[in-house]
Amino acid sequence: MMHTRSVKHVEAHHSCLSFPSRALAEATDADSSAWIGEGLLLRARCEQARGQLESMRSSARAALPHLEQNLGAEHPLAVSARTLMGTAASSDS
Repeated sequence: MMHTRSVKHVEAHHSCLSFPSRALAEATDADSSAWIGEGLLLRARCEQARGQLESMRSSARAALPHLEQNLGAEHPLAVSARTLMGTAASSDS
């Protein structure tokens, strides 16, 4: 049972790392894509779970323009990116 759980964690970790690259490859416009923003946000969430707050902040900051330009500033994913940026800043204090 424990082995199955660790396999799922490894698969989730791999997905977090590969999704932004896959989104970049499939994006129509690499400079402005909701897919890229969502991939970067997913990576930020994974980094948060691993306690990598500086990386989380960087990924969330990179995701935000993609999300705001394509989904709007009030879209839940854009709000989530801003929240992660704030969480990282609060944790550093």
